[in-house]
Amino acid sequence: MGHMRIEIYSDVVCPWCYIGKRRLDAALRTEALADVEVVWRPHQLHPNLPPDGVDREDYLQRRYGGAAERARAPRRIVAEGADAGIGFNFHAMRRLPNTLAAHRLLHFAEGTGRQHALAETLFRFVFCDGRDVGDLDTLREAAHEAGLDAQAAEAWLATDEGIAMSVNSNARGSSAAWRVCRAISWAAGSCCPAPRAQTRWCSSSSGRGRSSPRRPKRRPRPTADTLRKASRRSTRVASMVRGRADYPP
Repeated sequence: MGHMRIEIYSDVVCPWCYIGKRRLDAALRTEALADVEVVWRPHQLHPNLPPDGVDREDYLQRRYGGAAERARAPRRIVAEGADAGIGFNFHAMRRLPNTLAAHRLLHFAEGTGRQHALAETLFRFVFCDGRDVGDLDTLREAAHEAGLDAQAAEAWLATDEGIAMSVNSNARGSSAAWRVCRAISWAAGSCCPAPRAQTRWCSSSSGRGRSSPRRPKRRPRPTADTLRKASRRSTRVASMVRGRADYPP
């Protein structure tokens, strides 16, 4: 196989994105994918959060009400994570950060050869260590651990560099009608969900629907009506969040 460029639209607070990254890593270690360039692009799950984030327990209570628990984690995510070598520690997660600064740092790392390592560090900080990746000191440490110049990264984050790129990239993912956070855009221009056992529907950037090659029988491809209902629910949740005084749009 010749050179391939893979662009991953992802958020560092998405657990399935972390699992997908680990499975992609396994594929990249094979001879068939020896000449692959991976680029991480921003896609914020919670772009309306305050810059310093919010208390995770409070957020879960606002979104799920009485069904929320601070350390609640779907067993499927924990199991799939363990299979990928990830020790999810949802008990340690105290904050739900605004990830704009983290995405800017990933943009800073593009072209350095350390961006993929930085993505791993940020995911680990969030899901294994319970670190706040909206905090600049934490991001400086992440840059250092990933092999970047921490001082240069800190100076970059102190400017407005990368903000417009992150916002525009997030808008691009939305305008392409991608319905999952972890979307992989191949050099040819199509996209598909990142590798995971429990797949979901994703639309290609050309507007034609694509599904994963193998879909579990107990989870058939969603119908158009199912997608509409899911979209309406997402819109309601977003409207509720925007309506909170401490969660401005």
